[in-house]
Amino acid sequence: MEDFFIPVHIDPENKNPTYTQYVYQWDYGLYLKITGVDIPNNTPVAFSNHDVCGNALRMIATTSDGVTTVKIPDILLADQEFCFGNLSVYAWITLVGESGSKTIYKIVIPVHSRPKPEDYTDPGTDDPFADTIEQVKQYADQAEQSAADAETARTGAEKAYHDTIEAVDQIKEDQISMAEKIAIKPTATGTDIVAEDSTDWRLLDLSAQGWTEQTVT
Repeated sequence: MEDFFIPVHIDPENKNPTYTQYVYQWDYGLYLKITGVDIPNNTPVAFSNHDVCGNALRMIATTSDGVTTVKIPDILLADQEFCFGNLSVYAWITLVGESGSKTIYKIVIPVHSRPKPEDYTDPGTDDPFADTIEQVKQYADQAEQSAADAETARTGAEKAYHDTIEAVDQIKEDQISMAEKIAIKPTATGTDIVAEDSTDWRLLDLSAQGWTEQTVT
């Protein structure tokens, strides 16, 4: 996919037209990939095979992370006039506001002529808002995925909370069960702890603290 993007780096201090690498007549599906300048999203770009006079086709550029992309209209690269020599496609980037518009950058795309491919299909007219619509769809998909991720995280947090509560409850139950199996009896020398295991009752007296171990029958 990257092969279909024609890189163009615009120097904001240079007011002369910026030239790209050349493309061939009959190419299609090509995009300008513009860097070096800050171009607002959804900025209109006018394309034409003529440097002066005539009409221009308007396409809508999309900008993301400082990179602006805009489709080169396929129909311009299929112009029969290129058969008479190498010409160019011109692009004008225009800022549009409520009170007017201003052309701020000009890009020249050299086009080398070549014979028409036998299997070439007329591309028809490009939808100037196609990329904008696709970008909106991508944003919607990203938002939907973010919502799904958030729901997954919430469900995971709830499960972790309930698992923790269950673990705490189980520890409490184990402690109560253990306490019930231990009998504490006073003696002349201190306190005897009688613990029950799977075979019998044993009297545990820790020698370091004056306890002795003996079997209770």
